[in-house]
Order: sequence, then structure tokens, then C-alpha cells
Amino acid sequence: MNRELKRKGIISIAVHVALLLFLIIRSFISCHRVDTRNISPFLDVQMGSVGMPKGGGGAAQQAVTKQDDAFPAQAIKTKSKTDADKKLIKKPPTTTKKQLSEGEIKKMLAEGLSGPVSTVPGPGSGQGGGGVYSPFAWYYNQVRAVMYEAWQQPSSLTGQKGLVTTVEVRVQRDGQITAKKISTSSGNTQMDDSVTRALEAVTRLPELPAGMGGFYKDITIDFELTDMALPSGE
Repeated sequence: MNRELKRKGIISIAVHVALLLFLIIRSFISCHRVDTRNISPFLDVQMGSVGMPKGGGGAAQQAVTKQDDAFPAQAIKTKSKTDADKKLIKKPPTTTKKQLSEGEIKKMLAEGLSGPVSTVPGPGSGQGGGGVYSPFAWYYNQVRAVMYEAWQQPSSLTGQKGLVTTVEVRVQRDGQITAKKISTSSGNTQMDDSVTRALEAVTRLPELPAGMGGFYKDITIDFELTDMALPSGE
């Protein structure tokens, strides 16, 4: 009887030891097991970048690769269209700028200060303000009136209607004349001399209106001999 109890006790101890060893081994294995289902796709990308085996994250990359391989013709067509569009774009034609001479530059600078030279025609021309409409025609009429009032037409030239002497004056903004000259002679000495005396007599004109010229204005005046010649007193 004692032998039977000893045998059962040994068997019970062996079973318990075996069960304990099984539980220990199972716990050890569970601690080192990796659940691939919980691996993040971002971790998969990082693992792949350093040469580690790829898990579930590699599936997305494989899907993109398969999609690119499925439409090779469309990719080629798009590239061809882009190349064709580049060929259609034409470069704008290049223009060569004309270099100005020294004389042209000086002329432009002078016009920038005074504006273009304006002509005040004589009374017999039938023109006003240089033959074209000008918003300053009223001013040119004043200039002509002042100049003709100072001009004594030579009586000895009566009957020679149409003689014209052209002068150019530089008028400052306040109306002062700072330069004057005969730009075109009439070909008659008495006519030109009478115009010169008129120029010397006039030293100031009405002030330049706003918007006319720059710091000064160059004005050309035609002195035209008419049938209304007055005695010169000579």
C-alpha cells in the first residue's frame, strides 16, 4: 500500500513539473512573438529604406507600381503632347533698337525742356497755330498781335504783298523773351530790317499758359507783308 501511494505521489509531482515547464516556455515564446498585423505602414517604409524586410506597408507601393505599369501608353501620350506644346511656343521676335546720334539726343533734350517749336503764321496765310488745331491758338494770336503792333511795315515795299520774314523767339514761363533771331530771311533787306527793329522793341510777351512748353517755349513767328503797310517814318 505504501508503494502505491509513493508511485501516485511521484506521478503527481512529475505532472506538475511538466505543466510548470510548459507554462514557462509558453510565456517566453509569447514575449518574443511579433504581431505583424499591428505594424504601421510608416514603420514599413522606414524598415524598407534601411534594407529591412517589408511588411504590410509594401502593399501600397506595389499597388502604385502596378497602376503605372497598367497605363504605359497613356504616360507616353502625355509626354508626347507636352513636347508638342513646347514646339508650338514661339519666341518673340527680337527688335534692334536704333541708336540716336548726338544731334538727335540734343534735339530731344531741347524739346523736353521747351516742347516742339510752334509757328505763329502771318495774317495773310489763313492759318492759326501752325495750320493745325491747337488748344493754345488764343495765345499765339496774342503773340502775333503784340509783334505786329511793334512792327512798322516799310511803305517803300507797298505792292510787294507776300514777303515773309520768319523769326524765332524763346519765351520763359513769365513771358520774358531771352533769345530772338531771324530764322528765315525774306530776301529783302528793308523787310528784314523792319522785322529786326520790331524784335528789339518787344522784350516780353504774355505769360505762358499752364501745360504749354516746359521751362520755356520756342515760338516761330511769320512777319508777312500785306497791302495794309503803314508808313515807316523814314
